[in-house]
Amino acid sequence: MDKVETVFDLLDRWRRLPSYQLERRADIFFAYYLPEILPECLMEKLTDELQYKLKDERITHDNIIPEFPLLKSSFEDNYDGKRKNDSRKVDYVVFGNNMFYLIELKTDMNSLDNPTQKRYMAQAKNKKLSDLIRDIEELANSQSKGPYKDKYAYLTKQLHDQIERLNKVGKKPEDLDKVAIYIQPDGSIPFEEGYVITFKDVAKCLEKYDSRFSDSLRKWILKQ
Repeated sequence: MDKVETVFDLLDRWRRLPSYQLERRADIFFAYYLPEILPECLMEKLTDELQYKLKDERITHDNIIPEFPLLKSSFEDNYDGKRKNDSRKVDYVVFGNNMFYLIELKTDMNSLDNPTQKRYMAQAKNKKLSDLIRDIEELANSQSKGPYKDKYAYLTKQLHDQIERLNKVGKKPEDLDKVAIYIQPDGSIPFEEGYVITFKDVAKCLEKYDSRFSDSLRKWILKQ
């Protein structure tokens, strides 16, 4: 049996188990196809101005950063966390030439009742990108002697590489329009501060690229 076919067969079955977290296993497949998903699934949802910018986007895997941290102390006026450098993660961010995408992936509609994550996404969209990057540099400095120092050093390098790439085309981080997106099984729960891409949208987009993933996405729309 084809190995990829087996992987998706297992995901289709195991997602029904009570403690199995499909999102953590499937996120790499969504990430792989984000360069196709974003332009093809977003186009009709955007304003005319953003559609024009999306048409000119050139998104590659090098532009994607997963588990992008948002510093809690920058988003909570009265944040009283024991650790001032606690963060909440966005599943992916993508640096385009014209837009900066904040993307949250949900594989279970029951996990969409978290208003805090939506508030962070909305606030992040309205913050300066340079401020978000500065927050991460602060996190990295706080980890300079910690167990994750090498990982934060790698993250900051990735961010600086993106800034350098933008500079080469005559742009700064503030020149990018920020877009917040939820990728989720269906559209029954809206995201007022951004856009929703449903699994049905993604399945249709991926038919010509990966019919097996597309088949699983249609199954994942259904409740357990």
